Amino acid sequence: MQEFTIPGRLMGRNEYDYASRSHWSKANDAKRSEQERVIWAMKQAGVRPVDGPVELVFDYYEKRQSNGKLRDHDNIHGGAVKVVQDAMKQAGIIPDDNPRIVRNSYAWFAYNQANPRVEVRIVPYDPNGRTLYFPPIKGI
Repeated sequence: MQEFTIPGRLMGRNEYDYASRSHWSKANDAKRSEQERVIWAMKQAGVRPVDGPVELVFDYYEKRQSNGKLRDHDNIHGGAVKVVQDAMKQAGIIPDDNPRIVRNSYAWFAYNQANPRVEVRIVPYDPNGRTLYFPPIKGI
């Protein structure tokens, strides 16, 4: 198992959709910027290429918005999972982001005003059964 942490929050699906409706280049620029953040986090953590199928576990530690609202879970995960998988492919961590390589992704949500972040675990896939390890969510 390998882990890395992305400081702050990643762009949600709604934000990406809004950028793509305004102009295609805005969406490309936003996605590229988010992917660079993910690649930096993987480099900092020393993430190495994997040689087989994996499952991804996302722990989202969200900060409340200035109006006190929380982002929807599907918005958070929908935006982040695409960016993270594309960044992993771009960095050579996974050979492709198709279902033969990334077998599944799981999301856990918590709220932390002082330290918003996304923690990602890359877990080898076992075709004979689940090997996922779900430690208790920390930092709440």
